[in-house]
Amino acid sequence: MNSHSSRCRTSTPLWKRGATPLHLLVASIGVGLVLRYSLLAIAASAAELLEAALPVRSSTLISIGGIVSIETSHLLAMGAATAFAIALHWLFTRTRTGKAMRATASNPVLARVSGINIYAIRRTTWLIGGGLAGFAGFVYAYYYYVNPESGWLMLLWIFAAATMGGFTFYGSIISGVLLGLAEQVISFLANMYLGLSTAYAPVIALVALIIVLMYRPEGVIRLESLSLRRRA
Repeated sequence: MNSHSSRCRTSTPLWKRGATPLHLLVASIGVGLVLRYSLLAIAASAAELLEAALPVRSSTLISIGGIVSIETSHLLAMGAATAFAIALHWLFTRTRTGKAMRATASNPVLARVSGINIYAIRRTTWLIGGGLAGFAGFVYAYYYYVNPESGWLMLLWIFAAATMGGFTFYGSIISGVLLGLAEQVISFLANMYLGLSTAYAPVIALVALIIVLMYRPEGVIRLESLSLRRRA
């Protein structure tokens, strides 16, 4: 009987065993590391860079002092990001599933008592998040070389933007845009006046992340739409 209970407990998902979001985050990273290096151990010799050519020739639309420029090839990423942001806003404010997601994220115990199937909501959230991450990887391949390590290299920017935005939907979007602009401007100026290579650009996101965690761990831009609160 004890062995049966032990097996059942071992096979129970972490969130049903009282795991916090931090536990789930660490566990997800751990599982990802195991899967990644297992695949590399099996097929490391077959790993290659992937280059996806743009279907049209890119030309500059807007240039600000030669520091920040917007090209026609950027319209794909900008359009997709805008479309998905609008779609997610509609999901969170106009659908029962979206409102259940917000309730579960805010207070899972109260949401469960209110009749929300928080386990189904969490599975749906992971499914949507995974789909968006997959599409982001597809778009990313249009601009840069990609390899099995590319996704992990993006985690620094993703986590920095989410932390600066207080892990809120709108705050993370604005933080991501501001962080990207700051990285481009600072790396350009550092290269021009100090001779530093632009390869050090990721250090900017790392420094921003460290400063936020030290002085404002709750986030710098915790932007939550008032309309969300009124419709909750």
